[in-house]
Amino acid sequence: AFAPEIFSVDKARICLKKVETILMEKGCMGIKTLDPNDYNYRGDYHNSDDTHGINYHQGPEWVWPVGFFLKSVLIFGDFNSKDHARQEVMKWLLPHKQHILSFENKYQGLPELTNSHGSVCEDGCVTQAKSVSTIIDALRDLYYY
Repeated sequence: AFAPEIFSVDKARICLKKVETILMEKGCMGIKTLDPNDYNYRGDYHNSDDTHGINYHQGPEWVWPVGFFLKSVLIFGDFNSKDHARQEVMKWLLPHKQHILSFENKYQGLPELTNSHGSVCEDGCVTQAKSVSTIIDALRDLYYY
């Protein structure tokens, strides 16, 4: 997202497609930190059990990288109009909107991470500024697209 000149458009699009198909799930807020087919994948982070959160970066779905993913989609996407670009970006943000507006979410923010398949991570931060800020940054890019 911040050095697009080092990527060819074709290869960037291949990478973004792999992120979509391997590391993201429709209806989830984050991006997995490891391919679920990897032997070391552990999608659920539990800092309070005997593992003491050893798998922090081995699968749980982090929210803050979504903003950078969306910025990259805007840079390398093949859109025929601003409306098309808006549709492609906003389709990924529906779970974020639903989470922010949820009655259970007293802080109306976005979490640090979620467990596998978007399930609640009890040991993660319930609201984190970088999760919201990277998405706001991507939305600013969409506004000026």
